[in-house]
Amino acid sequence: TIIELLTGAPPYFDLAAMPALFRIVSDPHPPLPESISSPLRDFLLKCFKKDSSTRQTAKQLLDHKWITSIVARRQDAEKGGVSVPESAIRGQDWSEVVERTLELHEAAQRERKNRGGALPGHVFARSKVKHGPISNS
Repeated sequence: TIIELLTGAPPYFDLAAMPALFRIVSDPHPPLPESISSPLRDFLLKCFKKDSSTRQTAKQLLDHKWITSIVARRQDAEKGGVSVPESAIRGQDWSEVVERTLELHEAAQRERKNRGGALPGHVFARSKVKHGPISNS
C-alpha cells in the first residue's frame, strides 16, 4: 500500500492480530503519516471509504488531483529531456518497489525486536522477486 511504502510498515503493524483487526473495523481509516501532502491525504481518504456506495471507483480516482499531478510531472520531465524508464511509464516494473518494501519491513521488525516489543504473529516471508513486467496471467 502507499502507506506501507511511506512508513516502511503496514498500518497497525505495531499491534497484535486481534487488536489490529478491531482497529481495522472500528477506525474510519488507517493512521496516515502527518508528512503527506494534502492531495495525497485526500486521495487516500477517498480510497479508504468503507461504504462502497460513497467510495469512488478506480476510474474516478484516476482523475484525482494527486494522480493527475504525477502524470503531469512525468510528462513535463519527458518534454524537458529527462529520461523516464519505459517500465516506469507503463507502471509494470514493481520489483524494486517490492524489494525496498521488504527491506523496510525487515528493518522495522529488527528495530521493534531490539526495543523489546513482541513481534506480531505474522511475519512476511522473503521470496525471490522476478524482475521485469508484471503479467496478468
